[in-house]
Amino acid sequence: MATAIAEIALKSDTSLASHDVIQIAGINTHVYGVDQAVKQAAANPQTSHWIVLHLAHPRTRSYTYAERMAHLVLDSYYKASDSADGTPLPPLLAVTFDLRNHGERKVSEKANEDWARGNLMHAQDMFSGIIGTAQDVELVIDMLPAYLDPLILLRGKSAEGVTAPTKVVNVVSGVSQGGHISWQVAATGKAVAVVPIIGSPYLTFMLLQRLLVQVRKLEPTEADAVLNAVGVPLYELSYADLQAKVFKGKSDHLEQYWPEALHKLVAAADNRVFTGISQHKVSVRIINSREDPLVPARFSLPWLKQQGVLTEEDTSPLLFQQDNVGHVCTPVMVDELSEHLVRVVRSM
Repeated sequence: MATAIAEIALKSDTSLASHDVIQIAGINTHVYGVDQAVKQAAANPQTSHWIVLHLAHPRTRSYTYAERMAHLVLDSYYKASDSADGTPLPPLLAVTFDLRNHGERKVSEKANEDWARGNLMHAQDMFSGIIGTAQDVELVIDMLPAYLDPLILLRGKSAEGVTAPTKVVNVVSGVSQGGHISWQVAATGKAVAVVPIIGSPYLTFMLLQRLLVQVRKLEPTEADAVLNAVGVPLYELSYADLQAKVFKGKSDHLEQYWPEALHKLVAAADNRVFTGISQHKVSVRIINSREDPLVPARFSLPWLKQQGVLTEEDTSPLLFQQDNVGHVCTPVMVDELSEHLVRVVRSM
């Protein structure tokens, strides 16, 4: 079984939010904070919009991982709203569900493994899971407003005078595979802001680097050097050019683990991310670990450079990097997500 990313722990003083489950197109969708949102809306009737934070969990985990994030972020958000430094924040909900082939949706344990653990279809399985779950997030974004009035009415007297918001503002975040999913949703413009945590906007580089490390047994720095030596974005390469420039000609490794049809799909997804996010004016806050062995912060640098927001020292106002941690979402990272969410909402 693939190594699971460490769980997130609740703080001792975290207030737990209400929890509802609704079925959207057959997906058990977990909605946190309806009680708190109704209370916030009743206290601030002038508020016409609500914020919805969509959370995607890591590979090998389930919705319960994101559930802890939901409680932490909601608690932090309402504490910020109650502070004396400004107007109250609009109501906030947090939403999550099991990724495809995870939790109650799992159909294959092997499909969640990587090349190092014997899954020859790792790239296909991971990429299809990323794209498929991104489509699920987009569906939930579209459909959730239709479920809010019934959820509010279930609150009875406490919800008197409260109706569903006239506008829902969507923010997307996720961890590891959930971070990759966040980038894909960002490219559609369906969210005003995304906060990918240990995720990558550059799937071609990430997966080919992993192939070189796990299959060809290169060191990560060697694999990086091979891919960077190409000199152009990998998603701009034809399959023939990829063979020539990276694998120095026809390669069974390439055709077996990275077939041409897959290359075209991943390259198209990367192109959407590198062009679509700026076109839709989506706010991005990247949270990464500098020493992450799987999805290090450097995987996000090409996107930042293309946006013109990367310094010569490889820093950026859009990038938060934590030192001395591996492939894990830390309490510091969750705090940064919470604080950035408040900044985004205050700036609206």
